[in-house]
Amino acid sequence: MLKMGMKSRASALALGLAVFLAPALGFASPVTYTVTGGAITTIQLFALSGAVQPCPIGGGVNCLVNAPLAIDFGSITLDEGTLTLSNATITAGGTGSLQLGGMFGYTGIDFSSTTFQSAGASSLSGTLGNYSFNAPGSITTDLVLNTVGGPIALPGTVLPATPTGSINISGNQLFLNLQGVNLGMVCDPQNPTNCVIAKADFQLTASSPIPEPSAFAAFSLGLVVLGAAARRIRNSKPQE
Repeated sequence: MLKMGMKSRASALALGLAVFLAPALGFASPVTYTVTGGAITTIQLFALSGAVQPCPIGGGVNCLVNAPLAIDFGSITLDEGTLTLSNATITAGGTGSLQLGGMFGYTGIDFSSTTFQSAGASSLSGTLGNYSFNAPGSITTDLVLNTVGGPIALPGTVLPATPTGSINISGNQLFLNLQGVNLGMVCDPQNPTNCVIAKADFQLTASSPIPEPSAFAAFSLGLVVLGAAARRIRNSKPQE
């Protein structure tokens, strides 16, 4: 009878512990954060050789005329348990303009409906909600090259993008920075190998859903089961 009682109490404790830990373990699975705000903040021109080109008009590091350009929607999916970023989709639907000041015969470049899409999974490095990563992917955007002879439309332009990034997670809030996203490229018509590329920085906030009531219910049930098991063990002890 004593062995049976101990076995019963152990089973109750195991059940309570399992129910108690189930919600917490569930948070280790991939979580999708929905973009709540953000902007394309900075654009620089780079030669394909890697040398930085000064902004023809606008000065400094910000060549975007109407910066910042709002990020309208997107989502980030990551798993802190495996330190993996499995998806990042970020879209800025508005139109941004770069003044090129006659470079290669172009007066400016406009871009709209700009979406960054990560390709495959990326490994996160760091801990305690602060991570850095490389995010290979692509940019899809509608480009318009403005020349003295008129605009040249290039809808659906796709460029490879290999930005670096950082993520900070606080509660159900995520803060993400992407640096060096390839946004567009212009080349010298007389020398197609002489090109410059516009690289953009993205900053955004996102949030994940608050745990559903069922998770809290399971958590509470676990506490009840553990409490009942503890009382049974306490009451079964011989009175001194």
